[in-house]
Amino acid sequence: MAVTASEALAIIKSRPATIPDGFSDDTIQSYIDEAKAIMLEYCTLPQNIQEVPDALKYSWVEIATVLMNNSAALTTGTVTSVHEGDSSMSIGSKKTAQAELFDSLSVNNIRIMNSFRTLF
Repeated sequence: MAVTASEALAIIKSRPATIPDGFSDDTIQSYIDEAKAIMLEYCTLPQNIQEVPDALKYSWVEIATVLMNNSAALTTGTVTSVHEGDSSMSIGSKKTAQAELFDSLSVNNIRIMNSFRTLF
């Protein structure tokens, strides 16, 4: 059995708490496509396959969800330092605690994806 992108979208939509506010189906689909490319490259599977092996279904969904939520959790910029003499202010971009948490979630799928890795 194999999984298609439309099935991955249906799984993500069945878990509405994992979808950031304001994300349309097209936006979610773009993250599903990005996750597929990342996963297939990691597993060294052909990039042009239309259906993903069933065992990778939830890995694919979780990677797409992590990508979506990382994107939504990034801050646009925070003040990192302020100096009064000569009026200087530095603004930096930093991940929120939520974004850092999502970075570690995809590690859970490495074991599953490792079983699909091949050497060419």
